[in-house]
Amino acid sequence: MQYKTCSARILDAKRKFTEAAVRYYELSQLISRHMGDSIAADELDTALSAAVTCVILAPPGPQRSRVLAQLYKDERCMRLPLYLFLEKVYLERILGTAEVRWISGVCFLVCVYDGGVCAMVCVCACLVNIQHDVGCSY
Repeated sequence: MQYKTCSARILDAKRKFTEAAVRYYELSQLISRHMGDSIAADELDTALSAAVTCVILAPPGPQRSRVLAQLYKDERCMRLPLYLFLEKVYLERILGTAEVRWISGVCFLVCVYDGGVCAMVCVCACLVNIQHDVGCSY
C-alpha cells in the first residue's frame, strides 16, 4: 500500500495528473476494501480529494473524461468539500470569480496539511499570490 501511495504522489509531482488520479482513486478503493471500517475516514477522504484534484488538472481527453465521470458518480465523493467544483467541471459549467477564490483557499489549506505534495495546491496558491514555503514553479 505504501508503494501505491508513493507511486501516485510521484505521478502527481511529475504532473501526470490523469495517471495520478487513477492511482489515487484505486488507492481509495483499496483502502476501503481491505481495511474495512478500521481505516480513518480522513485517509479515505485524502485519497479521494487527491483523485479529484488531479482529474481536474488533467489535460482534456478520453481518459480524463472517464475518470471524471467515475469520480462524479461515486457516492463517496459527494461528502468532499471539492465535490461542487468537481460537479461544475464534469457538467462543463463556467466557474465564477468567487468560486475560483474559494477553491484557491481550500487548495492552499490542503497543501499545508499534506506537506506540499499536491500540485493543484501550488497552482491555486500561486494564482492568488499567497506566500508559502512549498516552492511553486509557476
